Amino acid sequence: MRKKLHQITAFLLAFALLLTSANISEVSAAEKSGSYITVSKNIYRITKMPSGAKSGEAVLMKWGGSKTAASVKEKIVYKKKVYKVTGVAGIYKGKKKVKSVFGASVKKVTLPDTVTLIGENTFCGCKKLTSLTIPKSVERVEKKAVNNCPALKKVVLKSRNVKFPAKGAFTKINKKAVVYIPTGLTVKDTYRTKVKKQLTAGGQVKYNLSKPEVKAVENGKLLEHKSVQKDRITLKGVAFGNSDIKKVTYEITDEANKKIASGSCKGTASWTLSCALMSGTNAIKITAEDRSGKRGSSTVYVVKVDGQVAYDDDVKVENVETSQEAAESITDLEKQGDFVFLTVESESEILSHIEDGTLKQGDVYYIQPNDEMPTGFSGIFEGIREEKGQKVLQFTPATMEDIYKGDVTIDLSGGIDPKNPVAGAYLSDGTNIDVAEDEKKALSSNHAVLDAKTSG
Repeated sequence: MRKKLHQITAFLLAFALLLTSANISEVSAAEKSGSYITVSKNIYRITKMPSGAKSGEAVLMKWGGSKTAASVKEKIVYKKKVYKVTGVAGIYKGKKKVKSVFGASVKKVTLPDTVTLIGENTFCGCKKLTSLTIPKSVERVEKKAVNNCPALKKVVLKSRNVKFPAKGAFTKINKKAVVYIPTGLTVKDTYRTKVKKQLTAGGQVKYNLSKPEVKAVENGKLLEHKSVQKDRITLKGVAFGNSDIKKVTYEITDEANKKIASGSCKGTASWTLSCALMSGTNAIKITAEDRSGKRGSSTVYVVKVDGQVAYDDDVKVENVETSQEAAESITDLEKQGDFVFLTVESESEILSHIEDGTLKQGDVYYIQPNDEMPTGFSGIFEGIREEKGQKVLQFTPATMEDIYKGDVTIDLSGGIDPKNPVAGAYLSDGTNIDVAEDEKKALSSNHAVLDAKTSG
């Protein structure tokens, strides 16, 4: 009997040591990528944990919370370490396999905007799931990510950048299911075709619209702002609707919101318009109307810049297009006393002028008004230095005498934009007036002449 007790005691001690060893192993494994942790009954696989770091990334592999409603968190905390949840997958890199992340009873699942992956078996056998929204952050949806969900009739894709398998991300879902996607920039939509291939049991792919959507497109990109020196402009674009587009029209207003022109565009789903421009900002509102009478609009702001200005010989002037690029390359602008310091990107247009010798110390540099810098920039280049791996350019203010040859005429006949008021002006007799106090006097002259010797 005593011998038997000794044997039982020895077995229990061995078992306790085994459990302790297993726990130590689990804690140690939890410190590195590839291990599994449990937080609030949910099982995660660590996908990124740099050595010695206090934060990493993880993929949810099994939901252990409410059986009917799941709300996945953006981040979790395990043993004082923070993990960002970047994916949901029942099968991750072929290792641990879970039949379904959420289970048969789930009716609603909310995914955070940190999720970039929806892997295989994420929504498998979710018999009561009727709708699903895939966040804009998602970059990849794998084969059979949504599988055997017969009640699923609505899927909303918030991004057009999702990578899918060759076929079958949505398998065995409702035959009348509709996948809603954002609109693109072309009428012939290859992305829509790609999504359609994922619906192995039938269904439709539609645009997620409550009203028509119209876009101006230039060089394959969405066009919202543009600066030109021409008297006319031609715009092209696309229009989408839940029913066929009936017509596309346009209306142009000036800086004072005064209507300049209106008319019909050529075409519907693909449209074109050609119109005259006024000096300054032209707001071109384009409206698409579908067969049901619903309308949707967008506005393109086109700034017409008059180019008949003579600059001094040592002035480096960016043209309309490069002015935008140069302005976008400036990461910081700081004024210190009589100096202005510009911090620029390594690929900046301004640096290229310095390197090729077209912008030298003592030269005036001028960026024309553009979308990034509505008032433009001018300064006398004094030098360049490096700070924390970035190039910093030093300028001193340039007067109008430094920039222009002769007199410069400013046309005030179009009125003054109350949102961007002119602080002051010079009348033709040389009188300096405060426009805010005497706007009528300034406008009555129609033109104000700025002498090039006057500091502007």
